[in-house]
Amino acid sequence: MMKRFICTALVAAGLGACDVTPSLPVEQAPERLRTSSVVSADRTLGLAGSVVRTYVQGPDGNDVEVAGVSCQISSGELSGRVTTPQMINYPLFIQADRFANRGQPSSLQVTCSYNGKSARQSVSPGLQSRARAATQNTAVAPNTVTSSFVPLTGAVSSSYPWVYPPQIRVNLR
Repeated sequence: MMKRFICTALVAAGLGACDVTPSLPVEQAPERLRTSSVVSADRTLGLAGSVVRTYVQGPDGNDVEVAGVSCQISSGELSGRVTTPQMINYPLFIQADRFANRGQPSSLQVTCSYNGKSARQSVSPGLQSRARAATQNTAVAPNTVTSSFVPLTGAVSSSYPWVYPPQIRVNLR
């Protein structure tokens, strides 16, 4: 019992020293971004997701997450609107020589405004990592669904698809 208390105290002290604050829960249904007509069906395969979160600077100088912020999301291929915190779903973009720029989509432009503060965040895509590709967790109501993902190989692509970061953080100033 004493050992459990000491371990709990050490973990709590470590978290306090790092100024880690828990994230607000995502309670809204995911927003599927609209795909523009420039995206051909053979350029995408499946869906990926990211959570959009917004922060303001608190009185102590630390960032505080805020909910209910309206954000517009756009790129050359995708568009949509969310109210933070909210998950966005978008197509996985296949990486292949047959596409311009190996199929890399343009950066997402996330523009948010809240109580007289606003911000615009540019979010660049990257190649899906092995860790993210191996398992994707999706929260559905109180349950968590885990599904395995098989990396693209052979004739489809010699590498992982393009994705955006799992967390999109917008700091309102």
